[in-house]
Parts: sequence; structure tokens; C-alpha cells
Amino acid sequence: MGRCQRQADNQRHAARGQLPPRRRSLHGTADMPGCPARLQPLPQHRANHDTARTSAHPSHKRPSRQPSPLPRFPLEARHVSVIGLIQRLALVHLLVIGTASAQERRVAITFDDLPAAIDTGSSAPPLADVAALNRRILDVLRRDKVPATGFVIEKTVQSLPRDAVRRLLAAWTDGDLSLGNHTYSHADINGLSLDAIAAEIDRGDATIRPLMTAANKTLRFVRFPLNHTGETPARRDAIADLLRARGYTLAASTIDTSDYVFERAYGRALAAGRDADAQRIKAAYLAHSAIQIDYYADLNRRVLGYAPPEVMLLHLNRINGTSLPDILALFRQRGFRFVTLDAAQSDPAYRAPTRFATPFGPMWGYRWARDRGVKVDGRLEQEPPDWVIRYAPG
Repeated sequence: MGRCQRQADNQRHAARGQLPPRRRSLHGTADMPGCPARLQPLPQHRANHDTARTSAHPSHKRPSRQPSPLPRFPLEARHVSVIGLIQRLALVHLLVIGTASAQERRVAITFDDLPAAIDTGSSAPPLADVAALNRRILDVLRRDKVPATGFVIEKTVQSLPRDAVRRLLAAWTDGDLSLGNHTYSHADINGLSLDAIAAEIDRGDATIRPLMTAANKTLRFVRFPLNHTGETPARRDAIADLLRARGYTLAASTIDTSDYVFERAYGRALAAGRDADAQRIKAAYLAHSAIQIDYYADLNRRVLGYAPPEVMLLHLNRINGTSLPDILALFRQRGFRFVTLDAAQSDPAYRAPTRFATPFGPMWGYRWARDRGVKVDGRLEQEPPDWVIRYAPG
């Protein structure tokens, strides 16, 4: 999967007007032969609308991407401590409080890749691991009374024992929890015909539609893999028509933390039995999440002139299974109230369709900026720490 992971990462950076320092010599983002349609868990979410900025970065030679031994942590990573992390997050919190408006802040929590984003290489994840991860996430959401929407890949559902996975997903229809359609096979719609996209949508709700109906709820939201929505105006409009005809609304996302990058590193540490490394990666993930929440909230407020309800994009993976209480705490510290996705997208900012068409998958703040002619430099958005990226396989 190494080159396929590189493809997804390169596309994500190119969309923001840059390539990562180790890969700036790669100038193309065309499909690489032999890459499967599903690049889990590697969505291309963080995209700047101004792709003309690529030339601002010097070229670098492409290093070897051969598998490497587990790296030693650099000095700064080895000294990540819980106390230091808390101190930094507290400082960020004070700065946010000092600059935030009196307007109520709201956020909807969403998870992609249900039943679980546990990468096993090729085989289906073990049912016991899937069930344990869902139980851990759901316990936190229920305990803290946090609404959430989980977006389901039907093909993964079909790879697991039918009755067990249906019971697991039915738990996502209780109370303020709900399910959404993440397509049948997690294919990149950029490479599909309109008929194939329609089939991905229709086959994608085979399990979740009956479950939502049984819970007296309406299946409303679709989120396409990689946050793609149509690479040309004609394709964007045609895809919107497909959704409208089926009673679907496109699920937005406004905050991205690159949790899939940290998940790769976290999974490698766990597989190697390096629990201390895993804890350092988790600490780095929380610190990066705090930065990203503030970055995107400020971006959206500057672009729109007010603070819209945010939509947090997460994946149902192992690092979020252990970090979710801390992620929710980051929002509470900043004065956010948790709302349903339906409530968040009732805001006028979401009701007006974006006119921006792109082959990439930027967060909505970048799309709003392009629609409104607001200049945004995506290079100001921080990447995950380089040592975490090096630690991750691929």
C-alpha cells in the first residue's frame, strides 16, 4: 500500500498549493497503476483553493521510501510529557478565550469508515476488535451526551458476520446518534462515471437504511470518500442532482486533524509492542488537534464574518478510541456545544451550495473562501509533526 498512501498524501498537499517537504519533487497526482480504489484510511481533506502557490516551495529530491526500521524518537518527541501538553493546551485555550466572540460556538461530531477503520492490509478486521472499538466510542458519546453521525462503508459491513454487525450499527441509531452513507466500496468518485456513482450511493445504504427506518429516523447524509464532491462544475452539479433525487444531503466537514496519519503511526507502535511510543504519538495527536480546531474555527469565522457551526471529521479508528474524551474536552474548553449534524447544516452557510469545483477534497472553509473571493494561504495550516509522519509505515 506504500505508493497508494503516497498518492493520497501527495494529492492532499497539492490541493493546498504545496507538496510535503519530502515529496515536493513529485509534480503529478494522477492515479498510480495498481492502487486499489479504497485508500483507507487516507482521505484528501486538507486542501487550499489557491493551487498557484506550489512554486513558492523549493524542489527536493525524493528520498527512498523503502520500509525502514522503527525509528528512535527525536529529542523533542522523547520529552513530550502530559504536563507539558496540558500547559500548552491551557495557553492555547486562554488565547482563544481572549479573542473569541460572545456568539455561541457549536460543533457536530462525525466519524467516517464505520464499522471501523482498522487497517489489516487486505482482510476484514476481526469482529471482536470492531465491536470493542465501537463500544468504546459509543460509551463516551452516551456518557457525555454528545450527538454524532457515523458514515458507513457497506462493503466493509458485508465482510463481517451479518447479524453481529447489524446489531453493532443499530446502536448508532439511538438517541442523538445517527448513520450516514459513505458509499458502497469507498471508491474515489473522481474516477467513476455518473452511473457508477449512483450505484455506489444506492448500494451504500443497503444495511443502514432499514436500520434508520426501524429507529424512525430519516437517512439524510452522504459523505463521499476523500471529501470529493465533483472535479468540474458539470460533474459537481450532476452529482448534486443524484443526491437530490434520492433525498440525500451532502455532509460537509470543516475541521480536519489528519487523524489517519497519527493512526498509522499509533498502529505501528502498538503492533511493535511499543506502548511508550504509542502514548507519545497520542500526546502529539491531541496537541495537533488543538491547533487544528483553532486554525479552522478562525478560518471559517474570517471567511464568513461569523462563527458557523463546525463539523468535525474523525475516523472510527484506534487512536480516536483512546483519545475521544480528550478531543471532546478540547471543544468544551473552547466553549463549544455539541449539536447534531442536521442542526449544524441548517446554518445558512451550508444551505447555499458551494460553487467551487475541485478534484481535491478541501475543508468547507477553503471552499467558502473561494466562493467569496477571500484570499487564504493554506501553507499557514500546520502539518502533523515530521517525526510522526516518519514513524508511520508506507
